[in-house]
Parts: sequence; C-alpha cells; structure tokens
Amino acid sequence: MRRKVTLSIAAAAVMIMMANSSALADWEQSNGAWNYKEENGQNAASTWKLVNGKWYYFNEAGVMQSGWLESGGKWYYLDPVNGDMKEGWVQDGENWYYLNNATGEMATGWTKSGDNWYFMDNSGSMQTGVIDVDGKIYALDENGAMQTGTILLKEDVINVYTFDPTTGAAVGDKVPIPTKAYNSEGTKQADLSPTVKAQVQQMQEKKKEEARASYSSSSSSESSRPNRPSIPSEEPDDDWESPGDSVVSDVKIQEITVPGSGKVDVVLSKATKLDKSNFYISCPAGKDMTILTVETEEGSQKNKVYHITTAHFSDNTYNMEITLSNGKKIEKTFVTSLSAPEIREIKTKRADKNTAEISFISDDAGILYYMAVPVNASRSMARQAIVDQVPQTGQDVQKYGESMRMDQEGLHNITIKDLKENQAYTIYLATAKEEGDTAALRGSAQISAQPSGGSENVGELEIVDASAISNSKMKLVFNKATEETLTLDNIDVQCAKGEVRIGGIETEDNITYYIPMQNNWFMNSKTGYTIYVTLSDGSKLEKTFYTDFDCPLINEGSAVKLSEKEVELKFRSNEGGVFYYITSDSADKPTADEVEKNGQTHNLSGGWNKFTITINPNDSFFYLVPEDISGNRADFVESIRIPDEIQEPDSPDSKPEKEVDIESITYSQNSAGCHRLLVKMTGAFDILNVDQDDMIIYPLDNQVFEKTPAIVTRGGTWDGPEYFDVQYNIAFPSGRYKLEFLCDGIYYEKEFVIE
Repeated sequence: MRRKVTLSIAAAAVMIMMANSSALADWEQSNGAWNYKEENGQNAASTWKLVNGKWYYFNEAGVMQSGWLESGGKWYYLDPVNGDMKEGWVQDGENWYYLNNATGEMATGWTKSGDNWYFMDNSGSMQTGVIDVDGKIYALDENGAMQTGTILLKEDVINVYTFDPTTGAAVGDKVPIPTKAYNSEGTKQADLSPTVKAQVQQMQEKKKEEARASYSSSSSSESSRPNRPSIPSEEPDDDWESPGDSVVSDVKIQEITVPGSGKVDVVLSKATKLDKSNFYISCPAGKDMTILTVETEEGSQKNKVYHITTAHFSDNTYNMEITLSNGKKIEKTFVTSLSAPEIREIKTKRADKNTAEISFISDDAGILYYMAVPVNASRSMARQAIVDQVPQTGQDVQKYGESMRMDQEGLHNITIKDLKENQAYTIYLATAKEEGDTAALRGSAQISAQPSGGSENVGELEIVDASAISNSKMKLVFNKATEETLTLDNIDVQCAKGEVRIGGIETEDNITYYIPMQNNWFMNSKTGYTIYVTLSDGSKLEKTFYTDFDCPLINEGSAVKLSEKEVELKFRSNEGGVFYYITSDSADKPTADEVEKNGQTHNLSGGWNKFTITINPNDSFFYLVPEDISGNRADFVESIRIPDEIQEPDSPDSKPEKEVDIESITYSQNSAGCHRLLVKMTGAFDILNVDQDDMIIYPLDNQVFEKTPAIVTRGGTWDGPEYFDVQYNIAFPSGRYKLEFLCDGIYYEKEFVIE
C-alpha cells in the first residue's frame, strides 16, 4: 500500500470563502489550518464531522484533513481544496479510484458501478486489460469495464475470445493470456494461477495440433483423406467442391443466430455443401446441443445458409464447430438467450436511394436493437463508425446499434435512413426481454442497393391500410378509388404459416374492399399476412398486416402490501392495451363482465407492469381482465393474492438474499466405481428446484476425464432436509474441484477435494 495522508491545507481563496460564509459560522482558521468548533466550544478532533451535508475529518490536533486518509482500516479521499469526503469515481494522477457512494470507502477487488463491473487492486487503482483473478481470466476494456460475450480485444485484434455473459470469465478452448494476476481482494500475485497456466497451455497445444493437422491435410494425397465425400459414378454433383478447392479453404462462419427454442441458423461466407455430420455444437460450461436436423435454403442462399433444429437447450455460451470436406475445422462461439423475444418473417424494402423499410414479427414485448451494415464491410470490431462494423453477437448490435421498445408482440416496422446510394446493406436484429439484459442476435436480412420495382406506392394509388376485421374477413383500403372495380383475379393473399383461401371481394366505393375467406376457412391469430394487388396495367401493390384475435397473456404476478391501504402490484404482459381491475376480500372470482363494469381502468404495457393502488384494509385479492389495443378482451379473470403482512418493496437493484449456503461436500463411490457427492447445506434445501443443466463441476488442477461428467441421479437423502446427493457417470481423478449451481437467481459454489 503506497498511501500516506496528504496534509495539504485549503487554498487561501477557500479560506476567505469559509470565513465570510454564514453557513460555515463554526469554522475557524488557526495558523493556516481550518478547525471546526463544536457546540461545547471545543474543536472537533480525531473524528468525522457532518457539516452542511458533507463529511470532513479532523486529526488529533483538530485540523481539517485533505487528500488520501486512512481511518478505521479503510481509505477515503478528501477533496484537496475543500476537504469534504468524495464519493464515486475520482482520478489521482494517472489512476482512477472508486469510492463507495454511501460510505466513501475506497473499493478493492470486484466493484459494480452502474451496469458494469470493475476490478481494483489493493491500492484501489482501477485495472484494464486481461487479468487473472483467482484462477479465472477476465478482460477489462480501456475504461476498466468487464467485457462479456464474444469480442476482439484491443491487445489482440486477430483472435476472437468469448467471456461468460454472466460472470465475465473466459470460456472455451481459446483464451487470452493475462498480463497480471490477483486474488479476489485485489492483492497482486507473483505469477499466474496454476488453473490459468493450464488453460493457456491447453490452448497453445491445441493450436499446435491444428497447425500440424492443417499441414498434414494439405500435403497428403486425395486418396488418404478420410473425410472426402464419395463421388457419384455418373455425373458429378455441381454443388460438391473438391477438398483442394480454395473455395473450401476460405470458408468462414459469417453469422450464427438463434431464432428461437431448438433453432440455430448458420450463415457461411461462401456456399459449401454440408450435412448433419459436418456440424457439432459444444458447450464449454454445460451440456452440448443435440442436433436433430440440418437443412439449407434454396436459390441464391443454397449451401450458404443452414437451418439447424436441436433438442431443448438452456441459455449458455456454445461453440459451433463445422468440419469442411477437406478436414479443416472452422469454429465460432455464440450465446443463447431464450427469454428474449423471437423474431420471424423479416422483410426489407429499399423505399428510395437513401431509405429502407423493415418489417418483422416478434412473439413477445421487449427491446429491439438493430443496425444496418454495408455489404462487404470490414469484419473488424475495432471501435469505428457503426456502418463499418459487422456485428458478431447480439451484444455488438446492442452496443453499436439503435434501439426501440416493442410494446407488444406482433408486426413491427422500422425505417432506416441515411443509406448510401447504390450500396447494399445487411440489417441485423437483436432482442432483449428488458432494458439492461444481454441481447440475443435473432436474425438478419439483405437491403437491396436499388429501390424495389414493386411498391405500395404506384403513381398516385396507394394501399393505406390492410387488416383483419375478424378471423374470416379482411379489409383493404386505398387512398382513392381504383379506376376499375377489383375482382378476385386482382387479389392474392399469402401467409408464411399456411395456405389462404379467399372466397370473394366486396366494395361500395372502390376505396374500401372487404375480402371474406371461403366457408370453413379461417385466418390464424398471431400471424403475418400479405395482400398482393395486381392492377390492370400490370403494376403491383402490396401490404402486410398482422392478425391478433387473442387477448393479452398475464403471468409472473406478485403483490407487496405497503400499508393497510396500499399495495404494489407487478406482472408481465405479452402486449399492451388496458386492463380492468377490482380488489376484494372474497376468494370467489367475479366474471370478466363484472370486473369491466364495476372496476377501474389502467394502461397495460407490453412487458413488466408495476404500479401502486389503494385498497380496503380487508382486501386479499386483486382481480384483473386484460384487453389489447385491438379490443381483444379476456373472458376469464386473472387473480393475484394480496399478502396479509405489510412488507418492504423490492428496490430496483435488490438481489435475492442467500438464506442457506453449501456447508460441506463429501464423496463416495458406488459399485461401478462412479463417484457420488453428498452435499450438506446450512439449512433445508430442495435440489429439485435447480435445473440439472445448471449444476456444473469444475476441475481446478487440470484433471483429465475419461469422458464428460454427467449427472445420473440427484435428490434428497435420509440424512435430513439439508442434505442432497448427486450421482455421476464416472470416477473423478484425484484433485481439487468446484461444484457450482444457480437457484432462484443465487449462485452457490464450494470447492472440495477427491483424494
């Protein structure tokens, strides 16, 4: 610790200000120093003093201190001029320090400020770059903020590294090499930890093996290559590419998106024929994905865009590995976030030389992040103008792009301006459930370089509205009367989710047309439809609309009783509108009509709704009926139980408290020799509340497993409610391990040793 108390005295101008200020009437100047006289006539000494809302410290001689001060084993920073205790970020020389906003104490180790985590050494100095903390690797940007997701480092713009979206620790086989090592308290270590050394060594060995394999593959004869597909005896497949082709060698994974649960889309830089056997998706910190099917798009995207369906997977960091026909492996890391809204039916239209219109359908309310990037733009993620970056992850779009609130599920439209003339673009879309959540890359689409020939505006005729007035009839409105009355020959209606059969067309003024479905045919709800109109001169118009015949869905409801007459309500809705509500002391639900007729009305937001209402002291139930902006009202009543006891509301930054923790872990072996862990908690604990995929065991001494550890069974034991056991499929090598799992937003972890 390099600190020592700075005894600099306030400047003369400040002394004059204090002497002449009636607000500082108790301040006194003595021999060039400032003192504070207490009400008893004595100078404050060896103590902190709150004066006019600011804290000051006076030494044993009663002299006001300034600069760095150690008091009670903690370090504080007092303004060098005024002497008042500082809070938040301060710069001293070239270093930055963080002082607790409530106490003023200098922070060491991991510290959260705003939405970011920072690491301070034990002198309080904020760190940057790649560091090793307690055997894990972290990357801190030039401003000290811990980085997450897949990124290029300022120190290494060639390799892409992945950092866990929650903990920030490096994951995967490729890790950056730290320049400094610390323990969690911020004390600098003389050398990297054994765990990090092992990680770095494994990465370097893997690079050597890949280099050797690449050399061997390129120098061996074609007949010795085991991965070469068989060539048909008749005409060769035009899509098949020889392993020696430079086309294969240059293939890269351009983009990975996760459109929804059980779906992964891959875009390659060049068309390359692949099948299911070429793909493998691993999870460095969890369960690998099981691939069910692999299909490619047709047309210009054939063998370039692949759609993968998988078994259920949890949110985590995954590594996509593709083995090309020449045996070369290409990889890319991606992060899943299934809580974020899913996106489908992305459509783009270049409206004019500088503007594009984008439409898409989301399955939930949330936050959309988007950015347009010129085709053939640089793939560097160095800091530069947005239009020169190709995002690699949803976090990139979140960081560099624009954003908008999606207040409800359904059809959304955005306008992209200031595009360059004759330049094609790719629009990237990412979503998050709430502000501050990590965004997931949901999809992309091409924006043409030229305005499209088909338009909603042809001459002066324009479609101003298209909508469904029921599940069996749609409406089409023009800005003026069509010259000729349209017939079914002029109309085509398409839906991405299935066949559409229209049964007629009706109009009274050639402006508003009604199009009924055929008998016993109905439109789907929560679906996009497009009406195409072909006019007599061959010109075309089109308009997309979204159907919604369903009422809003309410979930995750909770209530906090603030007082006898006030309660705070909270719940999520998949779309906006209004809701009707009443409170009651009866558990007998009213009807939806009764709630609407007798209750009050409140705005309904897509996403979280949080508000406070007045109740009667005996009310125990909150009843609500939601209605969306289309007028779809629920015929059933949702209810939320009002607690009997008065509670404190959750603060925005509050975290669940850990009521119990892991006390000990012991082990034994079954008849097959596989290890069983007996975990003792400090109190009763139900392990079945924990997702099995969230239970992870880490080797801390670079142990080598015979196969991937997997949980066979787990559950409570006869030892008591605070015990549970976990049976694995292997015998663990001797060494140190860490068991880690997540339950109700709280992380539990414990190291143990198998001898």
